[in-house]
Formats: sequence, structure tokens, C-alpha cells
Amino acid sequence: MSVPSGVPTDDESAYYLVDGDRVVPTVLTESSWDRTTQQGPPVCGLLGWATTGIPTLTPMQTVRLTMDLWRPVPRRPLRVERAVRREGKRMQVVDVGLFDGETEVTHATALRVRVAEPGWPEVEADPARPPVASPPVPDAVAAGTVVTHPMGDPTLGPGEVQPGFLRSMVGVRVGGDTGAGDPVVLWARMAQPLVAGEPTAPVALAAWAADFASGLASTLDPRVWTYLNPDVNLHLLREPVGEWVAVSGLTWAGAHGIGHGRASLHDLEGLIGSATAGQLVDRRP
Repeated sequence: MSVPSGVPTDDESAYYLVDGDRVVPTVLTESSWDRTTQQGPPVCGLLGWATTGIPTLTPMQTVRLTMDLWRPVPRRPLRVERAVRREGKRMQVVDVGLFDGETEVTHATALRVRVAEPGWPEVEADPARPPVASPPVPDAVAAGTVVTHPMGDPTLGPGEVQPGFLRSMVGVRVGGDTGAGDPVVLWARMAQPLVAGEPTAPVALAAWAADFASGLASTLDPRVWTYLNPDVNLHLLREPVGEWVAVSGLTWAGAHGIGHGRASLHDLEGLIGSATAGQLVDRRP
């Protein structure tokens, strides 16, 4: 798809438009931390998207996606670079980088392993092992009802427009107020595709959701503190099915400006994996 060279700030058809080896962020990537930069979930989703489509010697599934968010990602066209670091029939390792000019702003490594033929024992059904409890499914999610995202930006003043990212998703938050530190479940889905003209790949959807593990159940008041995550680590038991992903998580803040977020990820059929994130915690200026 051909797109203008500049950032199409008024485009809300997708998070990104593709222009050759570049991706152009739309206004929906606009961060609630700094509106000149991109929010974490679209960036993580884009890294997941960039690992797809790379041929494998045998059928494979991504089981780990490690995403390092080295610098704030500007809302400018980014160049995508991909490289296969390890090739084999049982395992493949792929590196992906997003570049602002010649500066690599974020990097991901995907570990893929072979998908075996059916017939393996269903360990989750073993009565000797306690099952992993799935979070409750809100009625609106079960019914497929489009609901308004309830997690507005508490730092905005009266009449200020929500950042683009907060308009880009729909979902239901269960339990826990922002800054209270209580366990939280967020059922979320994208309101539009990740990349214009393409269905959103399941790995990209899981990576998008994984970034919520960082601050979903924050223990700190976001009007006073910032908690930016320099990484996201996603482990997948299987790829998500459908559009909804539940992120069930907790967040901790340490004594030295370091935090940690951890969450299990579910779709409407059950557990799909887990996500963790480190945090740089700072007092707002």
C-alpha cells in the first residue's frame, strides 16, 4: 500500500500503514505519556507482526518473544529490518529491529519451535495437576458487544482529547483502580487492524496485549509517578483464537525506582501464555 511520506496523523484505519520497508504510524499509536511518541502495545504488536511471514523449514509456532524498548519510539516512519539468527527443523530464532533513520529504537527476538502432529497427551487435562483458572468473561465480551474502553488518562484536564492509543481499543477492566495495586483483569481487543489491509496475526495480537503487563495493576498514582517499561517478555503456550485477549496481572514497585509487572494471558478458550515487564519508575516533573 502506498502512503504519504509524512505521518498521516488523522488516519484511524489502523495503527500502521506500510510503505515499502517502512511502517508509518497513525494517530492511534499516540502515547498517553508523550504524544510525540508511540504507546507500547502498538509497538509490541508491530514487533510481533514483523516476525511473521518469515519462512520456516517445518511448521512452527512462536513460543517466546522478547521485546527491548531501547528508546522512546517516535511517531515517524520506521524502517523494519529482519534477520534469521538460527535456522533448523526444530527451532528458529529471528531478530527484528525498528529504525528511526539510522538509530535502532526497539528490538525483538522471536524463538519458534516445531509444531508436532496431534496425539500428544493433554497435560492440562491431567487430574493430578490443578487447572489454570481462566478469568471471568464479562457479559459484554461473551456477547461480542462493543464497549467503551474504561481506562481513560487520569492526567488529562477538563476538555482535553484522549491520546490516540486510548481511542484505538475496546475492552472491559475487571477489579482494581489505577494506582490501587489490586489484581486486575483487562479483556481487550483492537478496534481496527494493526497494519492497514491485513488481518492482525495472532502473534501480533498477543504481543500487543503483553505490554499491558507493565502497568495494568499499578501500585502508584499515575498523576504523580511514571512507570515506563524498557522491555516486554511474552511466552506463548498457543496462539490466541479470536479478537479478545484477557490480561490478568499484578504490578510491584521496588525501593530503588525499579518495578515489575507480571500477567497471565487468556482468550475465550483458556490460557494462552504469560507476560512480564521491567519498569523504570520516576516521579513526574
